[in-house]
This record gives sequence, structure tokens and C-alpha cells, in this order.
Amino acid sequence: MISNLLLQKMVINLLGLVLFHLATTPWPKAISSTSYPRANPIHADIILRSNGGVDFRAHKLILSKASSFFEDMFKLPQNEKMKAEGIQVITMEEDQHTVRLVLDFCYPVAEPMFSPSEMEAVVQLLRALDKYHIQGGMKRTERQLRVFAPTHPLRVYAVACRYGMNETAEIAARHSLQAPLWPSIAQTKIPEFSLITADCLQTLLQYHQRCRVAAASLVDDLKWIIDPNFTWFQCKSCSPASGGPVRIKNGSMTYHPRSWWLKYMKDVQKELYNRPIGSVVLDADIISASVAVPIRVCDTCRATCVGDMLKFCTFFAKKLDETTSRVPLQLELK
Repeated sequence: MISNLLLQKMVINLLGLVLFHLATTPWPKAISSTSYPRANPIHADIILRSNGGVDFRAHKLILSKASSFFEDMFKLPQNEKMKAEGIQVITMEEDQHTVRLVLDFCYPVAEPMFSPSEMEAVVQLLRALDKYHIQGGMKRTERQLRVFAPTHPLRVYAVACRYGMNETAEIAARHSLQAPLWPSIAQTKIPEFSLITADCLQTLLQYHQRCRVAAASLVDDLKWIIDPNFTWFQCKSCSPASGGPVRIKNGSMTYHPRSWWLKYMKDVQKELYNRPIGSVVLDADIISASVAVPIRVCDTCRATCVGDMLKFCTFFAKKLDETTSRVPLQLELK
């Protein structure tokens, strides 16, 4: 006789083979005559039909475990007329691509990956996962959504707000500093803004304002500069800036900086009003315009101004990003 322990092992091994088969076997052609390859479940007892008529054979048990929506649906009386080959058909509002992705988060298959051009596919998937209460899929897709934050920060911010993704909203808000918020939202149609409240948009506007203030403060108060050996502090040949001395190194040292360097700081401050991020202070055009003056007129600054500016701007950019990173978004999502 087969022992209970051996029987249990056989059952576990058999289940493993079935799950592997579900994940790797292609789907058959859809009933609608549209071919759509994917996993072909054995003993399917439900068909999900996309809005384009593509059928996906699935299992009620697996869908019920992944989705409370499907679990409740399958408890309701079914329409006997909605069957194909004796299997109940559920008509979906989503297209075939989205239905396939939804099933990917119900079955033990590899997590889908998206190309940089598939932002819309991620948005549609999140809408479907939320609709069908597939919470595990929402969490995993949120990681995919963050990939688009550097290139589509406002869209990602809106989607994150819609689905209560606080951390993703903060990441997207941070990336949105790369471009002026206004007139971007006035000139560019952002369809996902229809998903959020005016409060979410106001929160983003206020966040940008706080970041601008934080960035400007680094130009108005120079005590964060720790190196007094930069040429614009040591040079006595070219003209100093008007307005008196400045304090650096936590206020412990006082210097009269050269006018060309202070002009650079003021020019940068103007740019930071629109884009309060570190890359602004590393702008090659602004730096080149600033060092052109001492290179042309000052023998003392000419020798070291370029190297000193590159060293200083690198430190300045890092300091700026550290400063704005401490600015809270102050977004409360439910």
C-alpha cells in the first residue's frame, strides 16, 4: 500500500506539473477566429471574452483566489445563454491586451514588462486591476509605473494619486521639477488629470513653490559653501561684487566675491525658479557665459576659474538636490 506521506508527495508533484503546464502552454485560437497566443489552461471552466471578441479560457478557482470581484461574481446565477462549447462566457470591457495582462497577475507566470512607449498600457492595466480587486497585481504594477516617472512625471503623479500610491506620487513629483509646471499643464493635454481632484493638483503646485523657495535660499545665504580657496574669493585683481561681503563656511568667514561669480549665482537663481533641480547649476551655457568674463579681463582668475567653477557647480548641484529632497510633498492619499 502507498503510505500517506508518499501519497502527499505525489499530489504535490502533480500539482506542480499542472501549474507549470498552465504557465507555459500556448492558448488556442480564440472562438472569434482571432489568434492570440498565451497559456492554455487545462480543464477550463470559464471564458473571459475581450471587447474585441478574443476568448481566454481560465479557471474559476484561480480567478476567485486572485480577485474578490470574480469570487463574488461566480456566486451569482449565470446566464445559461452565454456559453461557448459548454463553458460560461464573461464579457469584459477591456481589450485583449489588457485581459491577458490581468490573467498574468492571476496565474503563476512571469511578471509582464513594459517598454518606454507603453505608458498607456500600464494605465489601462491599473484601471482593470483596481476594477477587479486584484490587489497583488496593483502592488506589482506600481513598480512598473515608477519606470515612467522620469519621462512622464505628471501622468505618473496623477495615476498614483488616483490609486492611493503615496510613495510613487512623491517620486513623480520630484521628477516633475525637471520642467516648469506652468505653462506645461496649460499647454499640454494630460488625460490622467481627469482622474484626480483639484486638491491633488494644488498640492503639486504648492510643492513646486516650496522647492523654489528652498533652492533660492541657497543663493541668498551662502554659509553652506565650505571652501574659501575658490578664485572668486581670493582674487584681488578684477572688480568685486557690489553689496558688501558674504559669509561662508557656516558664517565663520567673510569674503568679497568677484562680480562675475555673483552674477552667475543670480542667473542661476532665476533659472531655479522654473526648475529647482541640481542640473540647472551645471548648465554649460550658463557656466560658459560666466567664466568668459574673467578669462577675457582677469589674469588672476583666468588660470583657475574654469576648474574652480566645475568643482563648485558639482558641489552646488549636490547641495541643491539634497535641499529640495527634504521638501515634503504633503499629500494625503486614502
